[in-house]
Amino acid sequence: MRFLGVFCLSLLPLQWFVVLGSPVGGNIRVHQLAILVLAAAIILTYGFKQSEEIIYRFRVFLIANAYMYMIWVCITFYQDMIPLDPFEEMIYMVIFLSIAVYFFQAATSDDVRFVQTLRWTGPLCLLVLIGGLIVGSIQNHVDIVGVIAASIAAADPNIIEFQLFRRVFGGFGFESDDVRANFRHEIFGGLLLSLFITGWAATKAPFRPGREQFVYRMTMVGGTAMVLLSLSRSIIIAGAVWPVLLVIRALLTGRISQRNQLTGVLVLIAAVVAGVFGVWQLLYERFFESTASYDTRAGNAGLALQTIKENFWIGKPDLTGETSAHNFVLDAWSGAGAFVGFPALIVFLSIVLLWATLLLRIETLSDEMLVICAAFALPSIRMVTQGGGLLALVEWVTLGFIAGALVAHDRTERKDSDKGDDKGEVPAAKPQSQLVQAAAAARANARLSPTAAGDNGVRPAGSRGASAVQRTGR
Repeated sequence: MRFLGVFCLSLLPLQWFVVLGSPVGGNIRVHQLAILVLAAAIILTYGFKQSEEIIYRFRVFLIANAYMYMIWVCITFYQDMIPLDPFEEMIYMVIFLSIAVYFFQAATSDDVRFVQTLRWTGPLCLLVLIGGLIVGSIQNHVDIVGVIAASIAAADPNIIEFQLFRRVFGGFGFESDDVRANFRHEIFGGLLLSLFITGWAATKAPFRPGREQFVYRMTMVGGTAMVLLSLSRSIIIAGAVWPVLLVIRALLTGRISQRNQLTGVLVLIAAVVAGVFGVWQLLYERFFESTASYDTRAGNAGLALQTIKENFWIGKPDLTGETSAHNFVLDAWSGAGAFVGFPALIVFLSIVLLWATLLLRIETLSDEMLVICAAFALPSIRMVTQGGGLLALVEWVTLGFIAGALVAHDRTERKDSDKGDDKGEVPAAKPQSQLVQAAAAARANARLSPTAAGDNGVRPAGSRGASAVQRTGR
């Protein structure tokens, strides 16, 4: 299962390859087929017995979603349309549970190989995305390097959007005229998710100094570069949350490990190199000068509010997709009415409030939980920037990853607390499972290697205290 999971998750960026079309609309693409296969394998292997804790923890989110899509189906039939989107979202709910079970099993397994294998999700996903772009460029005769260079030289993000993405993504089931540059949001969102998974797994089973850590660093550098060149504002902001949280925690606690110091140096070097090559000027243009999309979205949000006012109860569907407010709640409410819009609001708030509870505890978050806290940014930000009143598959898989890891962490803490209560003392350490022993061994190796010590979270002499040694965060 561990190898199948890494393989299927690494295919999430391949969203422009159509496997099967449908006579009633829609299609099945490579990334959807991969996740469906993974979900089926998880259900057949583990069943849903392990999902009880996950369902209980996310009961508000799940109940609101189930109610929303059942009502949406009824309203869609009432409007004489086929409810493809609500049915698809119901399937994604099952995928959410299966993915959550998968990561719950990985986090609680005594077999260290499970998490060790998951560490390679990011490197494989990065290779898959690069390979997919190369195939697309060959098929459509696109000079990727030349287009990027021209875009940077002209400080014009539209060159990358229309001359690279729109052309590269065509010809694999989508004709060029049908391909939209906004495909890149979910494509690079899938890459960002793989980096979160790798970072999380690395905190539980650190990479060994040497070749493994080199691959890890290059994956993070390469993945960051790809996310920046995607020019997707929502994905870039979601990815930036991770290092920002690391900095905030370091400032609040007053502890800066050698790992964080090394990360800061690498980020500074990368920022200087990016500035030399004109990347920051391109990003500045994208965020602050290319404001046409801001104006369009503001206008569409006004139209959505007007539609809600005029069709409060059953809404009025946007059949063209051209007037989307790019907001989960507004699009759901304006398209299907109050009985769908109100539960959509509950879905959104349930995610954001859960994220807020972690942010408020940032000083005490372990490296493992800090990655999970950062991962919340992806679905939360996308819910206020993507249209249709729907969650894309990448967001569902991300939430499944978050749910499984979060519930597993809570269970481990409860077990430690119960054992401490039984003995009449506060638990000092977690049980020495194979996973913990492997992490301890990796840290011991790091202490013997001065050059790698920072990457395994070993703090400088004189800074060690009673708190646990920090593990790799990113």
